[in-house]
Amino acid sequence: MSDLKGCYDRIIHNAAALALLQIGVPKAKIHSMFETIKRMVNRIRTGFGDSTEIYGGDDIMDWQFTPQRVLQGNASGPIIWSVQLGYLRNSP
Repeated sequence: MSDLKGCYDRIIHNAAALALLQIGVPKAKIHSMFETIKRMVNRIRTGFGDSTEIYGGDDIMDWQFTPQRVLQGNASGPIIWSVQLGYLRNSP
């Protein structure tokens, strides 16, 4: 499925970074966006209140467990999704 409206949670940072580098986006800009997203603190909000457990922040050191996505409302999401799909389809 290639849905540009709902792609925000499907973008994997490593693949997206490689695709963006391939089309000439500076490494510093890519790092800035993904590092900010990776260090965000996430909580679950329910009708009973916010969770006490958090996910993300500076505690995540292992790259396998870092949050992936570009967040809903990020204007670059559909572009990154399109570039990433093109990169993955054309890679060996």
